Amino acid sequence: MTTEDSAPGSNVAGPDRTERLNANLAKVEELSKRLTAAMTHRRQVDPALHGPAPDVYMKAAAAYFAEMVSNPARVVEHQVSYWGKTLKHYVEAQQTLAKGEFKAPPDPNPKDRRFQNPLWETHPFFNYVKQQYQMNAEAISTAVGDMETLHPADRKRVEYFTKQIVDMFSPTNFLGTNPEALEKAVETDGESLVQGLENLVRDIEANQ
Repeated sequence: MTTEDSAPGSNVAGPDRTERLNANLAKVEELSKRLTAAMTHRRQVDPALHGPAPDVYMKAAAAYFAEMVSNPARVVEHQVSYWGKTLKHYVEAQQTLAKGEFKAPPDPNPKDRRFQNPLWETHPFFNYVKQQYQMNAEAISTAVGDMETLHPADRKRVEYFTKQIVDMFSPTNFLGTNPEALEKAVETDGESLVQGLENLVRDIEANQ
């Protein structure tokens, strides 16, 4: 095997690449311990700088649940619609795989700049995850948007926190469901994971 064959980014999984990968995974484990320690001993700051006070969250949640209780028929309507779309999505994916077709089913969703990697469109797994996430996001946003009795101030709070939660759970934010991050990790034999975690740990340790 040549040096080129086993270089980072090569498609050949030679012993050199395996050794580099194992070394980087060991670094990730060590950095994870440093991250845990840094998070435990980080400097306390004014809670007001972290974001909205807890009572703001409580008011938004209380307004949301009060609306649900006052209009249970609308809640059921949203749930039935969501269940139907989710079941249809699952069945279509199963039918495609049953035919032996390793491809993504039709994707009716609009383009989203977070999902620019081609694998989000062509790979069955990543496309399924993306479509299901978008269905979840649409269902949550629609349920909030259809609330009729919310005070304008409460509506703004609920919409704001809803968007934060929906964005937080995007599959692009998790290594196991982000094809671009996975490709980079494989191409660099795990070095990209080490670099990203090192930057995070340094930032937290510098602010202790």
